[in-house]
Amino acid sequence: MRQPRSAKANPFPYRGSLVCYLSLDAAGSLTQVGHDFSSAAEAYRRAAAGEIRLYAVWPGEYSSDLFEIDDLNAFADAFGVERPDPHVHDLAWTLSPMDDGTSRYANVNVVFRCGCTLSKQNIKKFANDMRRQMGWNVATSTVPGCHGSADGSEVYTIRVERRTLGHAAP
Repeated sequence: MRQPRSAKANPFPYRGSLVCYLSLDAAGSLTQVGHDFSSAAEAYRRAAAGEIRLYAVWPGEYSSDLFEIDDLNAFADAFGVERPDPHVHDLAWTLSPMDDGTSRYANVNVVFRCGCTLSKQNIKKFANDMRRQMGWNVATSTVPGCHGSADGSEVYTIRVERRTLGHAAP
C-alpha cells in the first residue's frame, strides 16, 4: 500500500469541489469532513490538538490519490478558519486607478510589507484578517489580481466593500 502524498509538497486545491476530506482518530474511526466552514473549523481544531489526522482524496483522471493534510495552516487559510496565532498584516494600500469611485466594491491596491502573499488559496483568511484588523469587508469570490510595481514589490488588487473603507485611511 502506498503512503499518502503530502499536500504541502503540491499546489493542493484545498477548496476544490472534488476533494473529499477524511479524519482518522486514534481508535481508527474514519469520518468524512464537510466543505462547510464549521466542519473545516472543527477538523482544524481537532487536528491541531492531535486528536485526529486529516486526509484528503483528490481524484485524478484515471485514479484518485490520498493526501495527508500536513500543512494545517494552509488548510485553515483556505477555509477562512481563525488560527490561534493571528498574524497582523503590515501593508500599504491605495485606491486603484481603475476604481470608479461609485461601485459598491472599491478596487484597492495592497502591498504587503510583512512578506505575505495573496492567492485564491488564502483569500478567505486574508478577508477575515482584514475584517478584524481594519474593519474591511473583502470580496472572496474573485481571485486577487497581482502585478509588479516600480520598486519591485508585488501589488495585489482586491475588492473591498466601499462603505467599510472609512474604517482605515490609506
